[in-house]
Amino acid sequence: MLSRINERRLLSLTVLLFCMTTHLVLGKAQFKQQIIDKTQKAVVTIEVKASLEAYEAGGLGWKGTGFVVNKTKGLILTNAHVVGRGTVGTYLLAFYDGVRTDAKLLYYDPWLDYAFLQVPPEDIPGDTTEIKFSAQNPRMGQAVFMIGNNENKSFSIHTGNISNTHTVAGLMPQHSINISLNAKGGSSGSPVLNEKGEAIALNYGISETFAIGLHPWYVRYALRFIEQGRVPVRQHIGAIVNHYALDQGVRYRSFPKEKAKSYLKQFPDSQGQALIVDRVLRGSPADGILLPGDIIWAINGEKLGPNLVDLDMAMNACKHSSVRVTICRNGIWSELELPLYSLEEYKVQKMVSFGGALFFEIDDICSDVSGEPAGTLTFVNAQSSTTFKNVIHYAREGGAMRFMMKIQALDETPITGLNQLIESIPKLIEKKHFTIDYVNYIPYDFVGFDKGNIWAHHSLKADVEYDENSPEPKLYTFDREKMEWIREPILKGKPHS
Repeated sequence: MLSRINERRLLSLTVLLFCMTTHLVLGKAQFKQQIIDKTQKAVVTIEVKASLEAYEAGGLGWKGTGFVVNKTKGLILTNAHVVGRGTVGTYLLAFYDGVRTDAKLLYYDPWLDYAFLQVPPEDIPGDTTEIKFSAQNPRMGQAVFMIGNNENKSFSIHTGNISNTHTVAGLMPQHSINISLNAKGGSSGSPVLNEKGEAIALNYGISETFAIGLHPWYVRYALRFIEQGRVPVRQHIGAIVNHYALDQGVRYRSFPKEKAKSYLKQFPDSQGQALIVDRVLRGSPADGILLPGDIIWAINGEKLGPNLVDLDMAMNACKHSSVRVTICRNGIWSELELPLYSLEEYKVQKMVSFGGALFFEIDDICSDVSGEPAGTLTFVNAQSSTTFKNVIHYAREGGAMRFMMKIQALDETPITGLNQLIESIPKLIEKKHFTIDYVNYIPYDFVGFDKGNIWAHHSLKADVEYDENSPEPKLYTFDREKMEWIREPILKGKPHS
């Protein structure tokens, strides 16, 4: 239901770059050449080739950047959107000296835009370095430089400065750092570095006037788990948050004026911005309890400032199955107990290929887009000769089809998950002609008026004829231990027409 195009917004701006004999200079800031040389040897170019993708048509390829964060263990840090969510593919790394090696996907965060690849340590060139994350958080105005595959120019160097230290941005809300810096396509996954060559952010997106990086707290936290061979603890309540000016709350939402003043005094760099509930994920613990406009004031009795990372880390650190959230709603204060759930629960780690389409249960990111609960069964893309061509769709380049839907039933049998789908496939193939009941999410203007008055969220039915030329149905399951997708035939030895 969600296109990768939205994950790669690639625009640019221009910055003046001077190269001197021993220093790279930006204004008053100087970056020593030996620091640049050292960090450059830790950066890698990542080439991805995807044969199947949950959220995009298969057979795609793209490039990004990553960097070595633990040479002994062969750990490479990059963006989640570089490795892909629910992507069956390969990752080819190129080190600074041109040496290439294959990598495997070790972990990607369900909400935040970071991921770890792993390569055999013996495949890493001997003089490759590693980049450590600074123990100090970014500062306003701090001079930085970035090395990455900018515009497919491997290991290019760009300079800039920190222009905002507590932005909320990303496909899902994540504490981000704004950087005035020249960066374009291919720079995703690049390290944002201070004058010591330490990483202070992970670049994941750009605009016409700035780059945007992930707050280092997230990576420092996750890296401790990854280095121990563990999956990071990631807990949430399902609230999508943003910033809100408290003086607006005073004016429009009965927020106490004195509390707004004391907040600004306690958090002078906040610009009077507090965390607010923007929306909630359907079916999540916050659904029906938190409402848009709720100001999040404290968690487990600890007052929050404008930093989203503090809220995220407090939920991760909670030792109980629930969390106490203090909110202000239209001037009324409440303390609510909300259950926590693991964000890993809804990652796409199981898919079924059937009739030219790839079926899966949606993750939280797609839930936010569609309004359906995570775990809802869907398929998004299909081949041009798909069995499901009578389902409302719009054309993609190369003849592929794009779908946005919730599957409700196949051959009049309710189908709500992959296990039910797998059980029904042999019968559907044998019958050949059946129906599909679904909820459409494609707005009518995407498919044209010739389709009739079709609107998003209409429940529809289509006649289906199984295409006997379709590839054999398969189940794909991600194996954490092997760090690869395991393929299994669904027909279990039965001949396929």
